[in-house]
Amino acid sequence: MPRSVMWRRSETSVLAQPEAGSTHAARGWLSPARRAYAYAGALAAGALAVLLLTPDARPSADPAYAPLGAGLLAGSLLTVRLRPREAGATLLLIPALAAEARFGMAALPAIVYTSLVGSLVRRVTGAALPVAAASDTLAFAVAHLVGQATALDLFGRLAVFAVIFVFARVALAQLAVWLGGPETQHARAQRPDPFVLLALAPLGALPLLAWQGLGDGGLLLGLAALFMVLMVMVEARNLATARAEVEAERDQLVRANALQRDLTHLITHELKNPLTAVLVYTQLIEKALREDSRERLPGHIGRIKQSAQAIQQLVDNLLQLSRLEDTGELPDAEPIDLAALVEGVPCCCARRSATW
Repeated sequence: MPRSVMWRRSETSVLAQPEAGSTHAARGWLSPARRAYAYAGALAAGALAVLLLTPDARPSADPAYAPLGAGLLAGSLLTVRLRPREAGATLLLIPALAAEARFGMAALPAIVYTSLVGSLVRRVTGAALPVAAASDTLAFAVAHLVGQATALDLFGRLAVFAVIFVFARVALAQLAVWLGGPETQHARAQRPDPFVLLALAPLGALPLLAWQGLGDGGLLLGLAALFMVLMVMVEARNLATARAEVEAERDQLVRANALQRDLTHLITHELKNPLTAVLVYTQLIEKALREDSRERLPGHIGRIKQSAQAIQQLVDNLLQLSRLEDTGELPDAEPIDLAALVEGVPCCCARRSATW
């Protein structure tokens, strides 16, 4: 089998992968989405059971927790619909809302641990695990402080919470994109920008300032906000890594497309010569039959046979490559010594001239 054909064919096998991957992703969306909806329904039923079976338990004595619960529910449903692989984990906080209504801020550890369990259900690992819980804790802290520090009615507190929720989400998303940077390299994704760290350093004093101004609730808010900054940095790193992987895959596909065109040109060239020979010697045979020059027929027939064998060899090589690709035994692309390849060209040309 020609080494060049093997090398080029092994590279073009990449072209079939994106379609298979996209089909797998399309099929994989449905199953996590169904699981997420079932998961959300089970959690809602469990929260309702906690509220009904626990004496004197209500959604919350503080009206600020009504918009908090609505925000968590709406955000979770959007998460289930738009990002099913991270689906429904925040709904684990619905039972925590009932616990907070019964025990007040003393239930905060239960809220944090419940959020951690939800993150584990989403298969969140590493540094993103504690900051995922901190984001939910921040939502509770905001609602708690709104209930303590304002005299607004329920709708006023709902508006305050909605504004904080929406603008915080937009700001965090933009900050994550900015931290990711326009040029995404894997090395860039593995370390934060020192200038960004320097700019964020004053946030370390936020818990102390909040403690002086707002007491326990402010300390909680400051700590949660600090963890939120860490979460943004983790998300920015993940975003940069994902972009780098997409760029690498795109470059690989562009190269594979170019190699496929080269392979098509090579196969066309390899088929053209023997097919031309078949046509030429077929015409010579017809001419010999008309002129009754049968002594030339064996030579012409031999040339046609050689051309047919060359075509058959090329077809066999392509079929073998296809079988190797289907079984996963196709060797990976490897560099070729061009000097040795060029040195062997005269010998190949001499052998081909001798056969023709």
